[in-house]
Amino acid sequence: MEMILPLLILMLGPFSGIVLQRYLKVHSHRFISHTVIFSGSFLMGIALFGLMPELFDNIREAGVWIVAGFLFQIILERFTGGLGHGHIHSHDVPKSELVLFSGLMLHAVLEGYSAGLSNYLNPGIISGMIAGIAIHEVPAAFSLSVLMSSKWKKSAYVMLFLILYVFATPAGYFL
Repeated sequence: MEMILPLLILMLGPFSGIVLQRYLKVHSHRFISHTVIFSGSFLMGIALFGLMPELFDNIREAGVWIVAGFLFQIILERFTGGLGHGHIHSHDVPKSELVLFSGLMLHAVLEGYSAGLSNYLNPGIISGMIAGIAIHEVPAAFSLSVLMSSKWKKSAYVMLFLILYVFATPAGYFL
């Protein structure tokens, strides 16, 4: 039971984004941007004030990891065109949906890894990191669902890839 609740919470975020787009037909850019802003600032606050002090004794070492994380995020943005954060720069979106999907999957797995690390430091506690990542996945899954539905006509393929995406963050949690 100790492992099930965090995994369900991590799956709830992307699942909610998919349901909002596919079944409730929410198409508001304002909804996406507010969700991204809230979850991003929530996660940054948890990382800077909760997770980093527990991980590092030396503040310089923490700074190097923060900068490395930002640089890695910039590299991921080249593969996803901004879709991982609920927005799409149409000129930056890769031509191949599989490249886009792979970049988003890596993004989600790494976020799940962060949640698992947080749980490793404080076992049995549902951390704010888990909730923040779940909320952060809502606009990403929403945007992925919009893009895949518009590009692929076979709904079965779209649903298969969206289901895989729902399980990406929990897979990272186990890493």
